[in-house]
Amino acid sequence: MDPVPFPPTNSNNNLGSNLPQIPKPPVASVVPPPPKPQLPRPEATMLGVSKPILEAVKPTPTVVKPAPELTLRTQAAPKPTPVPDFLTLPTGQAGSPGTAKEPIFTPETNNLLGGPVEELEAPRSHTLLWILVSAATVIGLVLMGYFVVYPLLTDSPTAPLTEEPTAPAPLPITEPAPHVSAFTLEPAVRISVEPATLDAATITGLLKTQRNATPNQSISEVVFKNASGQVPFATFLGALLPNFLDASSASTWFTDDFTSFVYKNSLGVWPGYVAKLKEGANVESLNQWLMALEKNDLSGFYVNPPGTLGAFRSGTYKSFSDRFSPGSSGASFNYALVNGWLVINTSFDGLKESTRLMGY
Repeated sequence: MDPVPFPPTNSNNNLGSNLPQIPKPPVASVVPPPPKPQLPRPEATMLGVSKPILEAVKPTPTVVKPAPELTLRTQAAPKPTPVPDFLTLPTGQAGSPGTAKEPIFTPETNNLLGGPVEELEAPRSHTLLWILVSAATVIGLVLMGYFVVYPLLTDSPTAPLTEEPTAPAPLPITEPAPHVSAFTLEPAVRISVEPATLDAATITGLLKTQRNATPNQSISEVVFKNASGQVPFATFLGALLPNFLDASSASTWFTDDFTSFVYKNSLGVWPGYVAKLKEGANVESLNQWLMALEKNDLSGFYVNPPGTLGAFRSGTYKSFSDRFSPGSSGASFNYALVNGWLVINTSFDGLKESTRLMGY
């Protein structure tokens, strides 16, 4: 195909002549790319790859460029603030001999950033804690030295303590109870005897000796004693009646203190005894003991042989019940319970006189 021709330019056309001519931008030259390296022809080796190929594929070393130097840009210190005249000292005063006016205070020191330097207060809690720990340590060391180290340095080794045998505690000494007579009225004679031995023969002999000292139809009280005081009634009865096996059991119903006496009349000397019943004594068992006494040989109660005594009978004297065994020549065995007292007599006349002295 033939090219189409542009229309002819009209020189009289002022449209194109009035427009400024825009210069065309330079066309950038295109640099052709470098030619690709031609790899040499591979040569056959033992590993199947040629040496030039191995050298071509070696890695290229990396070069590390140094980092650009950085500089710290700081702000210039601010200019000091002018001090007013009223804060300066006048000329000729102490601290300012010259004519120049100087401030009476020093401006605050500025830090690197331009602001005033703030003084940091030291932590108080840590300081207080260290003070307390130090004080506790010192006190602990002082106490340990006083209570542990000092005794070890001053105390001398002591021998092991040996337990000394303690002497047995002495038995309490009880004073013998004083003798209290069963007689409320005064008898004709009152004497005390302390026999070396206590048996039936000794007791009978001591009672016989009161024949001459006792007035007729009267009573002499004879108190038997030993080293401990009044001889107990059960002990006395066991010595007087050695064949009466239940004599020692008299302490079950009677107190230790008792009253012994002799009654004198024209027929002879008749011994008798008054024993006090304990409070709460069992009267039924006492009666059984008295029945056993009736069956025993009663000749030991007499200073002279009484002869044959009859069977026991029950009787009354005044308002009291009694039991008696009649004999001959003024002898009889009588006993009665009189208001808590056991009254024993070897004659009926002696029973009457002894209860009179007791207030009955």
